[in-house]
Amino acid sequence: MTGLLRVLVIDDKPDLRVLAARALQKYSLRVDHQENAIAFEVEPNEHRLDCLSDRLRNQKPDIVILGESVSAQSFFGNFSQAVCGCSDFAVLAIRSDRQQAACFFSPNSCYFDYLISPISKDELCFAVAKAAEGLIRQRSAQDSTSQTLSLLAIAAHELKAPAASIEGHLQIVLDQSAGENKEFYRHLLERCLVRSQAMRHLLNDLLDLQTIKSGKKKREILSVDLVESARNAIETLRSQARDKNVSVALHSPEKLTLQATRLEIDIIFNNLLSNAIKYNIENGKVDLTLEDRPQDVVIRVEDTGIGISQQDQSQLFREFTRIKTEKTQDISGTGLGLCIVKNIIELYQGTIDVRSTVNQGTTFTVRLPHV
Repeated sequence: MTGLLRVLVIDDKPDLRVLAARALQKYSLRVDHQENAIAFEVEPNEHRLDCLSDRLRNQKPDIVILGESVSAQSFFGNFSQAVCGCSDFAVLAIRSDRQQAACFFSPNSCYFDYLISPISKDELCFAVAKAAEGLIRQRSAQDSTSQTLSLLAIAAHELKAPAASIEGHLQIVLDQSAGENKEFYRHLLERCLVRSQAMRHLLNDLLDLQTIKSGKKKREILSVDLVESARNAIETLRSQARDKNVSVALHSPEKLTLQATRLEIDIIFNNLLSNAIKYNIENGKVDLTLEDRPQDVVIRVEDTGIGISQQDQSQLFREFTRIKTEKTQDISGTGLGLCIVKNIIELYQGTIDVRSTVNQGTTFTVRLPHV
């Protein structure tokens, strides 16, 4: 789907609005590594400066173009009220000479620039493109910062309890509070090791999630054999399955390839299979099915585990979500695995669905389109 930026032209005369509408009617651009092109929609109605305040409150534009009839004095008089609580847009000012333009700036907007009249369609398109790029990058930076701070706050909360537990256990060992009871100290140190491993897993998952969401890491797209990746994941988790007496069966053709990044495919298999084993019953079963279809590849992971209620299913793919019941309270996890899986699948414009019945089992179905 194409992104759309709204352009608001403010001038006493209709000429500038007509020029903008014609210039931007079929104009679009791509910013950085965004997959969707950005198009522009010029407001069809005539707008004067005295309506800017109401206009910004009702339906905020992305780019405001100010004509020559808007003086610096009248602009600043109205603009300070108009942008109250709203500075997430770009401003372009059309001026008759550079002297006028030099004293005309907008300290409140994300991006500001000016053009010297008369201007052509190409000049306007170029200026709008620069404004759009500046605005989108600013918004992207703000979103990234907000997401990072949110993740850090949640991570700090999640790490606080195990860190305090490790500190308490180690203090007991250092103080020799249990006398000569070496077995007791050994037990505390083993608990410290388990806690520290859980903290490391959480940090690794946080790094994976942040890398995926930032989109900064270069993805190497290759022809990946999903059958080979599935077998590797099953082998990696064999000891975990053995501990619970869970059998894992693979149903697939001899070979099934997809244009993908190998590490991302491995993360999908490892997370889905690990969950299917962890939340299974003793002597349970996991079936991993791979199916090649004309339009996409289907990955289906079906288990005979404890199941997930309908209410909890809607929360599964959120960050730090762990379903807490009597049967899951002793099962370790970071609450990030399925969120990471969903984010990876969305990189391929794929889908993931869940179907589950409490005390009967759960099936996750992933569909990844062929490129």
